Amino acid sequence: MRNIIITAISCLLFAVQALAAGDDAAIYFNAGTEKYLQGNFTEAVENLEKARKLEPANTKIREFIVKILIEATTQGHLTRNYRQAFEYIKKAREMAPENSKVQELYQLTSEMLTPTQEKVLPRNKTLSSATGEIRRDIPAGEQNSGAPAQSSAPKTARPMRAATTASSPARPQALERIPVFYIRIMLAAIAAGMIILPVTIIIAAVKTAALSKATTALKELDANLHKLSGENAEIKIELEKTKERMKFEHQNAEQYRRELKERGQREDERIHMELELRTKEAEERIRKEIAENNAKKGGSREAFLHQQQEKFLQYLGSSAENDDVSSPALESSRERIAVMAENLYEYAPGAALDFLGKMAVNPNPLIRANVMLALARIARPETVEMLLKLHEDSDYRVKREALKNLKILNQKIAAQTLSLSPGISLKVSTLLEEEKKKGEWIL
Repeated sequence: MRNIIITAISCLLFAVQALAAGDDAAIYFNAGTEKYLQGNFTEAVENLEKARKLEPANTKIREFIVKILIEATTQGHLTRNYRQAFEYIKKAREMAPENSKVQELYQLTSEMLTPTQEKVLPRNKTLSSATGEIRRDIPAGEQNSGAPAQSSAPKTARPMRAATTASSPARPQALERIPVFYIRIMLAAIAAGMIILPVTIIIAAVKTAALSKATTALKELDANLHKLSGENAEIKIELEKTKERMKFEHQNAEQYRRELKERGQREDERIHMELELRTKEAEERIRKEIAENNAKKGGSREAFLHQQQEKFLQYLGSSAENDDVSSPALESSRERIAVMAENLYEYAPGAALDFLGKMAVNPNPLIRANVMLALARIARPETVEMLLKLHEDSDYRVKREALKNLKILNQKIAAQTLSLSPGISLKVSTLLEEEKKKGEWIL
């Protein structure tokens, strides 16, 4: 059982050493690679050789070392440092003697290093017998010819052993009774104990120191963890407070937004109702004036038209002061202008078209933009031509209103609720398709 346990522990230690050796080999290999990339060939080879010693079966490390040595030798040739290059290629030759590139560089470096020296060593290397040197060109039998002949007579060992035994002191009787085998075992055990005991004491001291150090570090970590836990709890409390404040502020902002929205809706409804009321009053007043003037006898038609046109122009001027293109007030004003234009067209078409034509070229771009709805409501070839022409206006507001009303006319034409000549209908649809392709306006 003891042998089994010892064998298992040995195998475990061997496996741990193998894993550690593999990790160390990877560390040295990475260090060698880094030094190679930095151009330090000497340290690169040193680190790679350490990795190779840890993994002797890894042929890639040997090939990498040979490659670095060849590159270092080439660099030495380029810098004319032939002695250092010879050291590199010499080491490469020892590691890879079968490599033809290494052999070729070795030969070349040797020639460059000693161009004038003789490369053939002398064969006759003899020394005098006084200095004790050997002559390699003299046979071994002749070298010892001058020495005196030694006696070859055999010597008997038994008399000598007997003499030694006779001259040695007698052994104690106690030692003679103990077998030699057990004595050897005892001596081996004592020697092992003398070796193992100090090692065990040293290991125990090291482990005790490491354990003490680890205990101290663990206590420090525990204290830091306790401190961090307290800080984390405080941060969580502050975070909860911040969330509550943000929630309260969000609720207040949401309530304020709803109030503003409701207030805006009420204001829009009030303005819309007021505009509707004023629109109806204006329409009623215009119809009443038209009816009264038609009923009057001997009234002047031209004077009435002039009066209506002046009122129309005055209303256009007042509506042109509003530059907000998306306000309900402006839309209501344009609606009233369209109603007035329709009433005027029913009473006097020629005069209405002439007046609208003048308004379409008015210098004020807001007046030009505000008559667009009236031109679309009348929807006659003349008014459609005015819209097509106003589409080319330099003011973007005029052009936008022209496109918007042309789109409404095109929808009516497609729905067959409006009848225009094929030529004008084609112009309108073609213009809108071109604007869609440009992508400058949302149609």
